[in-house]
Amino acid sequence: VIPNPRNLDRNNPINECGDVETKNNDSYWGLFFFGLIFGFLAIFTPCVFPMIPLTVSFFTKGGQQKGKGTVKALIYGASIVFVYVILSGPFYLPGTDPEMLNRVATGGTLNIIFFVIFVAFAISFFGYYELTLPSSWANKADAAADKKGGILGTIFLAFVLAIVSFSCTGPLLGAVLGESLSKGPVPITMAMLGFGLGLGLPFAVFAMFPAIMKSMPQSGGWLNTVKVVLGFVELALAVKFLSTADSVYKLHFIERETFYLIWIIIAVLTSAYLFDLFRFPHDVKGAKKSATRLVFGFGFLIFGLYLVPGVMPPAKQWWNTSLIAGFPPPADGYSWYSEEVSHFTSYEEALAYAQENDKNLLIDFTGWGCVNCRKMEENVWPNEKVAKLMEKYVIVSLYVDDKTDLPEEEQGEITIELYDGTKKKKQIKTTGDKWATFESLRFQKISQPYYVLMSPDEYLLTNPVGYTPNVDDYASWLECGLDASDKLKSGSIDLSQIDTTSSGANVMEIEMDYHVDWEYAVELRSDSIIELTINGTIDEGWHTYSQFLTGFDGPLPTMITFEESDDFELVGDIVEENTHTYFDSVWDCEIIEFTDNAIFKASLKRASMEAFTLNGTISFMVCENGQCLPPTDQTFEIKIVE
Repeated sequence: VIPNPRNLDRNNPINECGDVETKNNDSYWGLFFFGLIFGFLAIFTPCVFPMIPLTVSFFTKGGQQKGKGTVKALIYGASIVFVYVILSGPFYLPGTDPEMLNRVATGGTLNIIFFVIFVAFAISFFGYYELTLPSSWANKADAAADKKGGILGTIFLAFVLAIVSFSCTGPLLGAVLGESLSKGPVPITMAMLGFGLGLGLPFAVFAMFPAIMKSMPQSGGWLNTVKVVLGFVELALAVKFLSTADSVYKLHFIERETFYLIWIIIAVLTSAYLFDLFRFPHDVKGAKKSATRLVFGFGFLIFGLYLVPGVMPPAKQWWNTSLIAGFPPPADGYSWYSEEVSHFTSYEEALAYAQENDKNLLIDFTGWGCVNCRKMEENVWPNEKVAKLMEKYVIVSLYVDDKTDLPEEEQGEITIELYDGTKKKKQIKTTGDKWATFESLRFQKISQPYYVLMSPDEYLLTNPVGYTPNVDDYASWLECGLDASDKLKSGSIDLSQIDTTSSGANVMEIEMDYHVDWEYAVELRSDSIIELTINGTIDEGWHTYSQFLTGFDGPLPTMITFEESDDFELVGDIVEENTHTYFDSVWDCEIIEFTDNAIFKASLKRASMEAFTLNGTISFMVCENGQCLPPTDQTFEIKIVE
């Protein structure tokens, strides 16, 4: 059911180049700034802006001291940030693994839900009805803020802001969530942190310096204009979500050029509205057109004109519309002008063609809903240098989110062995099931885009790479693959080093990162007593555990053992520092864990002053969000000098 490259050895490519995937930290900060920008934009929405005078009034009444007011203002801003960060909490529950989030984010259901929500908000922004949370929620929170006073009142006011502004921040928050969902819970937290900070920081400043209000424009008709413009933006985002669902199910309602045409119409309508060519229910008749409004009107008109080449045949386009790369559907096979996909979409067919023509394979693990995949296809692949190199490969694009059912004879059930030895059944029914499982089993990856270079005999030419927006880096990687192919053909490679025995095993491995770096230090306490300190630096989000855990259903305790020796004896118990104790409802027991650093200290009495070697083992388990790696034994050997 799943292809099995007969000479694949992931650990031994012919050339040691590649592996230039975007680091998680980079993508995390990108999502943080994405959320930050949307948080700042939320300030100017009609639901949030009127909260500014309320904030100033709250912090100026009572003639409070300046220092105390500053503290309360900071608490107010921090509380706003906390409200939005806490929204990412449910994504840390067991079962929300990145593969599942990726399936949900690229699936049709979620994207259609987002489409409906964004259209509903857009119509509301146009003034045809109001979408609000129950008024009783806002009233109760507002009353609590007045009654509590002090710090609690400040925190309550932050919740009031979050509740009453939801009808405007909800769509912006949805855009942030949609961007980060497929990347796992930590990126979602980073995106929510950015959004909360973008919204909370200005309010903290307003609370600290009420005089700033004097220089700000007052609420009025301009806020309705902002609201309508946001409505048009919501419609454009709604089209993006509908387009993703359409592509996944291959309905072909929104081809690439259709997407461009709709966005052009929305941009022109926004411009026409800002030029006062038509109005919505809440617009003020005869209002003077400000210079700012005209500038934005011309901005949307220029943006619409910029998109015009997108509806033209590729060969006749006046300029590249790379500014929105990643948003429209792919040009290959989803276009008015060509419904045929120029690349292979079946690994077996591509391999047969490669073998027949003695060409190497470029495997492109991609997805219809993958924004970075579109960016690579529109910004990197067309580059003249890259395109010439790619012509020397047989390109096969494998869509991991394709919902098309496989022919019955190609469907089936496979048994997958997980890294901890447990086994599970997996149904392979759709094309996406097949290629997603092919990527995860044979290459131990679940991210897209992911590129693999392979010879026609299925030897791995280089280390695979992920999203590589730098043209020179991608071209160098393709050249490295061709160089590896030449080495294979010349016979200069010792193929006895290639291990193909496990390439076809259905084992879902993990890159074995034990998430704790152990260091050992010895200090002389007296002529005969030495103190051994074992310090473990733990990766962010992970935990290891105390020696003194007693629960039977929780994680395993850490154990430190020393090889028996006549050179020393252990004095007393091994003590530990930096622990945190709490009751865990998932494991239903008390947990004593280490976060950031695990510190153990042992006192040893040496039998003589002669040098000896101290040998031992530390056995430990690490867990993240209730999911644990198998226990690990790490041995140590320490020279004790005279």
